[in-house]
Amino acid sequence: MIEGPRPVTTSNHPSPTVKLPHIDVRWGFRERVTAIAVLVLIGYGLDIGRLVADAVAGSRTPMLALTPLLALLIASAYRWPPPGVNDNESDWLFVSILGPIGFAGIALVSTRFETLAAAFRLDLLGAALWTVCATAIFLGARHTARMWRVWLFTVIGCNPVLFTLAAGMLGGSDSAVAALTVCYGATAVYLAGARAPRLKRLAATSVCLIGGWGLGSVLLGTLPLFGTVAVAAAVLPVVVHVGMRRWVGPDAGATGEMPAYPVRSWKSLLALVLLAFAVAVVHTSPAPIREPAAVQGDWIAKSGLYAEQELPEAERFLGPNARFVRYRVPVAVGLPAAAVDVITTSNLASLHDHRDTVWYPSTRPLNFVPASGLQSTAPVEVRAVFSNADTAIDTTTPQWYALTWDWRTDSGYQQVTVVVNQNVAESATPPPAPTGLEVVDTLLSPALWIGRQQADDPGRVDDVVVRHATEIADSLLAHAAARA
Repeated sequence: MIEGPRPVTTSNHPSPTVKLPHIDVRWGFRERVTAIAVLVLIGYGLDIGRLVADAVAGSRTPMLALTPLLALLIASAYRWPPPGVNDNESDWLFVSILGPIGFAGIALVSTRFETLAAAFRLDLLGAALWTVCATAIFLGARHTARMWRVWLFTVIGCNPVLFTLAAGMLGGSDSAVAALTVCYGATAVYLAGARAPRLKRLAATSVCLIGGWGLGSVLLGTLPLFGTVAVAAAVLPVVVHVGMRRWVGPDAGATGEMPAYPVRSWKSLLALVLLAFAVAVVHTSPAPIREPAAVQGDWIAKSGLYAEQELPEAERFLGPNARFVRYRVPVAVGLPAAAVDVITTSNLASLHDHRDTVWYPSTRPLNFVPASGLQSTAPVEVRAVFSNADTAIDTTTPQWYALTWDWRTDSGYQQVTVVVNQNVAESATPPPAPTGLEVVDTLLSPALWIGRQQADDPGRVDDVVVRHATEIADSLLAHAAARA
């Protein structure tokens, strides 16, 4: 017998729903750190590449290019997450508060104090902040807070002003730069051995210091500066750290079962990737190094400048074979005194390191602005910067107005600065001479001025002063226009 269709029965009970399996990221420490590194490269890969390229070209701050590697070395000491329950919502809340506030603060400071922000490389501070945010998501906010030594080392390592000041105090030679960079590498080794016994950490640090200084003194004669510091302050610390871990044993000091890392969904990972691309698009970074325009090599002799005076105090920040020379401009009746300061070096990257350095005394942060009123058609970028005479508290220091630009001659690359005394009546008093970078003028004074929240009024410069500086600059730039 063929049975007909069975009747459909109904029930008051709801039918069970089928739940899709939850996909989450259950990676270990290495996978999570790799993911963090990828996110940082998405957001700041071009900037890191430029740092390496500048260091290879001869920058006097090679530590900037090595800081990411050394910070990663220190982070290896935090493989064990803190015990307790992970709170995914609090981690995202931490990032949603810290990220916008931090990036907004960097943007505000960079907008108001553009030159100061460029000199201190606040854009790299943004890279450190983005790394903290990515770490908080992948490792947890509490774990990220425990890694404060990594972030402190990163902030100090990506500050070129601190490195330049320290290297200048040591003489500014290649040996001084290499020795200082080795100290950074040895510090990273000490911090990376947080779970090792103290005596073994000190032994590894001593090996890194002594071996790095020895390698630096030997390699400087055969390798460029960055090649030397890459071996002595990056490769050697990694080798020493690996040797110390084998000597101590894996996960020394850790007891019990390792707590679990926070669970992250693939949606969270996708959101982080999109945020990384947004950071890459939104953040600003300094312009790359460009070859400056050429000029006739005998422009100084043809310009009527005289009384050559070398400035050794400033030269120690520029590297070997660099000269900082002041030339006097002939005195003109009724016009303020003026001078032309010239930095000459064969290293374009070293010259670019000081593109945003203000060599003259000032009690407040100053900004370079595009110069106006020039008649020259020379293919160079001329910028103006000047002290604020209206807020001067030291009557013994002359106030000044300066126009500056870069070009190249047969003898090397040059940064030329026309500086004029703002006091029109002082035709015999020269403008203040350039000085070396000092802790008070470079660090403390700008910090105190910003902390007092004073009005951002650049002040007014007498038209006679501006016109005199413009005429001198036009006469000098005519040599570049003739070569172009």
